[in-house]
Amino acid sequence: MHKCRVPLIAALLCAAAAAAGAQDYAKLPGFGTAVVGMIASDSVRLRSAPSTTGAVLRSLDTGELAVIAEQSPKPQKIGDGSYYWLHLKLTDGAEGWVYGQFVFRPVGATAAARIGARDYTTAGFLAAESADARGFSSYEIPALVDAAARRALPLKIAQSVASAAPMVGRSPEGWMTFSGDEATEVQIESVKGTGSASAQVLVAKKELDLGDGKWKDTARALLTCERRDDGKYPWFEVTKAETVPAN
Repeated sequence: MHKCRVPLIAALLCAAAAAAGAQDYAKLPGFGTAVVGMIASDSVRLRSAPSTTGAVLRSLDTGELAVIAEQSPKPQKIGDGSYYWLHLKLTDGAEGWVYGQFVFRPVGATAAARIGARDYTTAGFLAAESADARGFSSYEIPALVDAAARRALPLKIAQSVASAAPMVGRSPEGWMTFSGDEATEVQIESVKGTGSASAQVLVAKKELDLGDGKWKDTARALLTCERRDDGKYPWFEVTKAETVPAN
């Protein structure tokens, strides 16, 4: 799930991550072996060149997927972070450059489900890491990827609902988030369609047992989700969360 770059027990942690394929970006349906990114904010500018002076070609919104064709030779510092510009090829054929801070990459594609007439694959989309950061990124936005539409539908959760599932977090925009460290991770374990636009999502928190080097469930939550679409883009709303026994 995360990149191992912390010296402490690095050999054990990286070996466990590698065994699970955790450091590889996930392959998503409809994209073959291409490296894919998800737009993780609204009104993100797609530009003609890798610079804030590049012409704005259009705006992109949360959940849009694109093939990452290349990155700029050097990162650019804007505000508090320093990120590479990414050359994106969108699903409708358009292409351009987006500042890397707003492009999350899929990891841990763990489950597939049919919800109504649509097929989905789950993935956690890992936050972009500033080029001058130390350590590793451990912040993800989980989503259900619509295979036919080639679009990610993040999970949105109200604070009152999130309080019933302490292993999940919540972004300022209301998207559900997963966080972890060298020996802790949270992921979607399974999805079950329960209606034409509803599903139950099982989320598990796992911790690395340093004694045997295996990941073990320490907490679980069952989320009831409903597909929403405001005409701008679709997402899944978590309407209920309840803890369930860990394995």
